[in-house]
Parts: sequence; C-alpha cells; structure tokens
Amino acid sequence: MHRILIVEDEGNFAWGLQVNLREVGYAASIAPTADAAEEAISARPPDLALVDLELPDRWGIDLIRDLRAAGHRFQIMVLTAHGEGKNRIDAFAAGANDFVVKTGDTGPLLARIKARLRDARHGGQAGAGIRLDSSMRTVTAPGGSVALQPKEFEVLEALIAAGGRPCSQAELKSAVWHRKAWFTNAVPYHVSHLRRKLRSIGLEGTIGTVRGRGYFWRPSAAESRPLGDD
Repeated sequence: MHRILIVEDEGNFAWGLQVNLREVGYAASIAPTADAAEEAISARPPDLALVDLELPDRWGIDLIRDLRAAGHRFQIMVLTAHGEGKNRIDAFAAGANDFVVKTGDTGPLLARIKARLRDARHGGQAGAGIRLDSSMRTVTAPGGSVALQPKEFEVLEALIAAGGRPCSQAELKSAVWHRKAWFTNAVPYHVSHLRRKLRSIGLEGTIGTVRGRGYFWRPSAAESRPLGDD
C-alpha cells in the first residue's frame, strides 16, 4: 500500500483529502506544519507528499528544497490555491515533481497521484524506452526527445494514468481543464498536436481511439504496426 503524506494546515481540507485517499486504497496521514512533515518523514518517508505552499511555519517551496537537500527522493506534488506562474517555476526548481491547483474535484488529483506513483515505480517509464519529465515537460524515447506544451503534457499524463482504459473528452476536460476548456474542440486539438510530436520521436500510434468512448494510451504500439483509428 502506497503511503501519502498530506502537508496541509487547513484542517477540514486535509481531513477530507485523507478520507478520499484512504477510500481508494492509500495509507494517508497529515502533517499540519513543515516541521511536523520533516519529523514524520524522518520516521518513515512516504511514497508521495502533497505539499501546500502556505504553511504556518515555512513556505512550502522552502520545505521541498530542504527535503531534496537532505537526500529525499520520493515524489512531491505541490497542492495549492496559488497557481501563479512564478510559484510553479520555483516549485519545480526546488525539486517538486508536479504542481496541482486546488479545486473542488478530487478526480483529477487522484489521477495525477496515480501517474506520479506509477512513474516512480517504473523509474519514470511510461512504457519500454519511454520516459516523462514533468519538470521540463518532455518525453524521451529511443527516437529522441520532444518538449510538450503544458496542456499537452497533462493530457498525456491523464491517458497514461488511465492504464489503457479509454478516456472520454469529458473526462479529459475534467482532468486537464477542470471542465473549463476554453474552446469546444480543445481535447481533439491537443491530442492531434500531441500525436504529431510523439510521432516525431518514433512513438507512432501510442495514442489510440475507440469510437464513441475516447482516447487511450498504448506504448506497445511504438514497437509494432499502429492499429485502429490513428
């Protein structure tokens, strides 16, 4: 069972998140301060930490920097209401693996947690010879490396997190745009660009389509003849 540490001082939010995580099979605990988080981590490092930025005793980015300096290599996701670009840049520079803005919908967050834990288990692999770097938003394969736009990378993460299950446009909008995609064809538009970029590094056919159900990830297609509606 994966262990998740919630570093969050807002009690009701932390408790609700802990309940949601436990319901889907994670062992979740709460640390309301940076000092409490370091104490818990010293006793038993988690597999993943969710870190708020506004902690009562320290800025969350400083905590992340201190944890990395101490040699901790578990997954760290920033979970914050402060989604400004500078905070995101500083968080990744400090050593965060992901940056998620708080919403009322836990579905996208759970998908991102699953993706982070999966990548940690496989050394960042999304399939044989394929590696994702969330800090740089790059995908590396035997055919090279390509940089993705933020939403392209999030679409790819959501598809990989689904483990081969088709994701509908509505589900991807919820996971990536939190149901607020700024134009109607946002999902097919980004999938089209994503496919083109993946094709450029030899990952032809890795995003498949099931008519009427959505898109799915199949890294094995990179090693065989593409199938389906690509």
